[in-house]
Amino acid sequence: GISIIPAASGVESICDLSLEDRMLLLAEIENSALSFDYLLIDTRAGISSDVMYFNSASSEIVIVINPEPTSLTDAYAMVKVLCSQYGEKRFSVISNNVKNAAEGAQTFEQLQRVVNRFLQVQLKYLGYVPNDSLVSAAVKSQRGLLEIYPTSPAGLALSALARKIDEDFQYQVVKGGMQFFFRHLLEQSVVRS
Repeated sequence: GISIIPAASGVESICDLSLEDRMLLLAEIENSALSFDYLLIDTRAGISSDVMYFNSASSEIVIVINPEPTSLTDAYAMVKVLCSQYGEKRFSVISNNVKNAAEGAQTFEQLQRVVNRFLQVQLKYLGYVPNDSLVSAAVKSQRGLLEIYPTSPAGLALSALARKIDEDFQYQVVKGGMQFFFRHLLEQSVVRS
């Protein structure tokens, strides 16, 4: 089973949370996480402070890209800021909305070339999700793709990605030191204010 807490569409206040509100939200997320094997936080694109906060507090950062130049530019900017300002060195990447496996790999390689040229980080390609009209159909019906179209091209790709992430996570070194240090600094900031 999977549970979804949808992002609030059109709500800007969550994008500009105060430090105290971030701490409260993180505490609630941590409490909820105890009920799940995995907790995925879908942040918006960009390098706002909240996007950086949630990514730097995560045990794994997965960047979803597509072949559009703006997507690759946003992904590079995110990697650069997370590396230079938050010390992140490992990122996983998924190519989304691509024609096929070749375009997915090519899209990843475009990002990897630029990242390797300017940054000292490790990118790992997890795979791709193909362009699939049934994704739009699932959104319109307000139901999960895997619930109503599990054998669709995108559904099969998402299932394969979930298995890969599950396998990889078993061997992942949790970067807890940084996460706990970051949380401690935020708690001290809240106490001082």
